[in-house]
Amino acid sequence: MNIAIIFSGRIYKFANHYNNIMDNIVQDNNVDFFLSHSPELDEDLDLFSEIYNPVSICNEPLELFDYTKYPVPDLEHRPHNILSMYYNRRRGFQALNDHIQKTGKIYDVVISHRLDLFCFDTLDLSLVKNGLCIPESHGRGIFDQFALGTVDTIQPYMNVYNHIQTLLENHVIFNSEVLLEYALKGLHIFRFPFHTRIIRDGYGYF
Repeated sequence: MNIAIIFSGRIYKFANHYNNIMDNIVQDNNVDFFLSHSPELDEDLDLFSEIYNPVSICNEPLELFDYTKYPVPDLEHRPHNILSMYYNRRRGFQALNDHIQKTGKIYDVVISHRLDLFCFDTLDLSLVKNGLCIPESHGRGIFDQFALGTVDTIQPYMNVYNHIQTLLENHVIFNSEVLLEYALKGLHIFRFPFHTRIIRDGYGYF
């Protein structure tokens, strides 16, 4: 089975989480990694490349729309971080499509992942038969940290950035999970239990 894993944004804990990714997600299948990143983050892309051997790294500056006129619900929801995540997600997916067009490679599973996200469960890769698959969440909106599908079924998830400005103009709250819910409205989403946790800054399970 060929798997593509697209990382977007910061690469927190990339060295610590490598074994977790290989054991619980890749599971001895063939994997290609893609990363969309921003130079302002000033992180160790050389070491990342040494460990993950990515097919593609894009580290060009982000070109975000002017979001300063849209209200933010609270300090926890940082508009720059939200838009950067979705912008990088779209750009990483474009790199995947460019690679497919160039090489003709066929991927059975495409995964959107964060490098600060630790997975406690082994991922059932056969879930992609259900379409766009996103873990269950217990808050409002749709879980915005992990998803899987085929190249076709995950495409709307990876291109949410294209819809965010219109959603904000229509007074959707500037909250990542809520924006994701509205952007994917009307699509069938297969929700499944998957235990994860964001781990940063020296705290973790290694």
